[in-house]
Amino acid sequence: MVRFVFVVLFTATVFQHVVSMSVPEIYENYPCAGGLQSLTSEHGRLAEDCEQIWSIGSSPIGRIWNGSAECHRPCSQVTVGEIVVSKCVNITLTVLCVEDYMTEYRIHFNGINPSPQIQPKNRARYGCYASVAVLGTLLSVALVGLFHCYRSHHHGSRNTEVIQL
Repeated sequence: MVRFVFVVLFTATVFQHVVSMSVPEIYENYPCAGGLQSLTSEHGRLAEDCEQIWSIGSSPIGRIWNGSAECHRPCSQVTVGEIVVSKCVNITLTVLCVEDYMTEYRIHFNGINPSPQIQPKNRARYGCYASVAVLGTLLSVALVGLFHCYRSHHHGSRNTEVIQL
């Protein structure tokens, strides 16, 4: 009975130790461009005998294992340590290696969209629009001012005539 308790306690201790190990994680940003995005991991290229799972969130989109490849949208192509996707996505590569013991690590690729910038051709167009708006405002103010002056001068001369009579 004592041996059985020792084996159970030893197994529980080993199991607890394995569960508490942390998975190394690497974070990389990549600039998104229009069209296909190619993501490459040197860590993944070096681990060609390991299972490699590319996923978006918890959904796997690409897998390499034992020489076979699986690729699901938005994956266009998957090879050892590399994936090509059809759009800008945040994607994680999980590498699982089993030799004498199991190792796992993850590489998170964060797609960064470039900030929209006004093209030089569009800048000139916005400058023209602004100039027309400013000139239109100035012309409106000048016309209102002239109309006001004309009206006051016209009404002022009638009042003068009435006073002179």
